Amino acid sequence: MTWTKLSDDFGEQCSGLSDAAYRTHSEALIWCMRRETDGLLSDRDVRRFAETADPDEAVRELLDHGFWRQTPTGFEVLHHMEHQPDSEVLAARRTNDAERQTRARRKAAGLDVTPSRRDTTRESRRDDTRDHPRDSGRVGSGRSGTTDQTKGAEKKETQDAHARTREPQPAPSAEPPLTPAVSAPLPATDTERGRCDCGWQLAPGEHYLSCDRRAS
Repeated sequence: MTWTKLSDDFGEQCSGLSDAAYRTHSEALIWCMRRETDGLLSDRDVRRFAETADPDEAVRELLDHGFWRQTPTGFEVLHHMEHQPDSEVLAARRTNDAERQTRARRKAAGLDVTPSRRDTTRESRRDDTRDHPRDSGRVGSGRSGTTDQTKGAEKKETQDAHARTREPQPAPSAEPPLTPAVSAPLPATDTERGRCDCGWQLAPGEHYLSCDRRAS
């Protein structure tokens, strides 16, 4: 089905025509678009679509106003044909629509469908991650996934580092306490008697706080 396009000032442009000429001109535009004649009419065409009582007088008026012009085979509609698509455009639209409908029917029937160039271009622009959210090779970039894989490895290393930080660490070794203010050099006889009971390291020159276990 085709459509005839009339601008909103079509009536004003035709205000100088009689009712018969106005009707005949409108009928001619509709006939040309329905038959896809690109504005060409034969005498027989006019007799078929014209509903006015005197179509010949209406045609003469349209010729006088420059809305139509006479051709060797009949007439050509001039006025408002610039708003109508030509027959080649209409034929191309029908072909594209038929191909699209055929693909849609075959796809609905579960048959293999060969995508058109237009469909292929549309598919190439689509983000593949919507169809393959778990495919590591397509996450993020939708292509090779190299960038996202690198980021994933870096993220895992960061998580491992945090985990190691949270692990209990061995307590630092206690440093030897400072020598108390009240102390004296360790006599050799005290070690023999077993009187050292304060945990001080018995190294030469160190001091200790004497504790006599025998006194306790």
